[in-house]
Amino acid sequence: MSEKGFSLIEMLVSMFCVVIIMVSVYDVFSRQSGINTVEQGILDLQLNSRIAIDRLDFLFSHAGFGCADSFADGDSLQGEDDVGDSVVIENAISTIVDSNASAGSDSVVVSYGFQKVGEIEDMPSSTQINVENEKGPSVDENANFKNYISFYPDIAGNVFYEVGGSSEPFSVDRSLDTIAKNGTVSIYMVGPVKVFLENSVLQFRNYAYNSTAWNATEHVERIQFEYSTDGQSWESSPTDLEDIQAVRVFLLSRSSRKDPGYTDTKTYDMGDATVGPFNDQYHRDLARKTIWIRSQLED
Repeated sequence: MSEKGFSLIEMLVSMFCVVIIMVSVYDVFSRQSGINTVEQGILDLQLNSRIAIDRLDFLFSHAGFGCADSFADGDSLQGEDDVGDSVVIENAISTIVDSNASAGSDSVVVSYGFQKVGEIEDMPSSTQINVENEKGPSVDENANFKNYISFYPDIAGNVFYEVGGSSEPFSVDRSLDTIAKNGTVSIYMVGPVKVFLENSVLQFRNYAYNSTAWNATEHVERIQFEYSTDGQSWESSPTDLEDIQAVRVFLLSRSSRKDPGYTDTKTYDMGDATVGPFNDQYHRDLARKTIWIRSQLED
């Protein structure tokens, strides 16, 4: 008994049908994969914006912590900036660089007690301290911007002390009578931090760490700041820096990849200027937030 098999034509037809089905499935998969990639890119874009705003919120809201009252009394922080030039810092918000949004991004220097470096172990005299539980940068009178500290709690308020010496006991330039003799007293290093945008990366550069910058978040296209001295009116380059109560942030982020099926025809209001439409295939997200400076609200 003979067995009948498939003819060559039948096999070719079957293979052709299988190829058509596979191509259709691949096309559906590719489209869905592309959609997922674009959607993931938009989610990453929005997440980057939130991260950047949260970090800026922390920075600006703490401006003046451990130094605002000293600035009000005429004291200053002195050292070298990120390019090695000598600078004198006299306000919690300083060195404002205002660039029109259509041409670039703003930058600013924020001073505050940026890191806890230890606790007071004991006080050999009214102007000397020993430190315990040391961490972070070491206090040193000879190191750039590592010779200013503040204490918490301190009934003197947001004041800083200039340190003398590179080892214990450290001396300070004013009496420690306002520091509690019992209980835990934290020590914070006080210094300036530059906020700027470089190569689409939002960066914080702490002058106490020389030229090293911390990348806060990536894919930021522009950043603009406005300042208020009365909580109502806003300006991009205020003259009375000591009176700044709040900072308004405009942060424009851009997706890392192009979306072939999208054209950005939107315009974005960034305070002193409107940018766009860019008419390209990138998605963008504009985040805005008003941040109040706590040390000013405590007055």
